[in-house]
Amino acid sequence: MPRVNIPKVGAVNFPDSMSRENIQQHAGRLHRIAEISDRTGSVKVTRSLPFAKKAIEKGDTHPALAHFVSKTEQLPDGHDHVDFATGRHTLKSLPADGKNFERAEFRRLLEEDLKEATERAGTRADALEVDKPERPGITVSDKFRNTTMGQAFARALSERNE
Repeated sequence: MPRVNIPKVGAVNFPDSMSRENIQQHAGRLHRIAEISDRTGSVKVTRSLPFAKKAIEKGDTHPALAHFVSKTEQLPDGHDHVDFATGRHTLKSLPADGKNFERAEFRRLLEEDLKEATERAGTRADALEVDKPERPGITVSDKFRNTTMGQAFARALSERNE
């Protein structure tokens, strides 16, 4: 299992099945997320935290919820805070299910908390950029390429890329 030391993140183990290129790509994303987290500072989660605690009390055993609650700290301002990377990770790894009101409300409020923190810190664009899904490019099937419309589409794509 390849182990990569990522600045600001630490040592990360990647599966053997990942190519060297994929490992570098994921390590780069983790490093960018850590930098955004450093620049954003803490995220005030006073609104969302009670719903996470309530979900756990009602038996929600998702590890992301427990991790989120354990990483939350009450700062001298009297509000609960968590670092951006933990909040983002929790939001991304906690699946939405329509059955659990507390989890749904927690996700909604955490998303708002993260948005407010990144807007306040001026890192909103960076946070959106790192979450953008990767688009490997447009591929045209051979069957479509052999039609008149497919040939016109391929020409338009090649002209756009020049």
